[in-house]
Amino acid sequence: MDYFAALRDRHDEAVLLTAQDVRFRDGSPAIRSDCHRNVDRWIGENPYCKAVRGWLVMSYGIERHSVVQTFTGDLIDMTLPDPYHFLHHNGSQADFDQLGENGCNQVFWTQISN
Repeated sequence: MDYFAALRDRHDEAVLLTAQDVRFRDGSPAIRSDCHRNVDRWIGENPYCKAVRGWLVMSYGIERHSVVQTFTGDLIDMTLPDPYHFLHHNGSQADFDQLGENGCNQVFWTQISN
């Protein structure tokens, strides 16, 4: 099955993200629209946390996105100010990176309601 068709088929598994303002060790805030680097930097400074790759589920489709999983298992979004539904990437980090390198950062489909 096509990767994106499979994502669409499991869109109802998406979880609502909790937005959280964070400060890095040097006091600087996370940069809006730079989720992958924000998460990588946070993980580098907080090794008890984990990067989680996936997709924001929007009415028009999905967008590639990264969030942090805390040691308690909570998912936090340090990049976007508003809550969105997030669908986990099922695959390796290399697969996720390859999608981005191939320009698959947004995929459009007909409206889906969560």
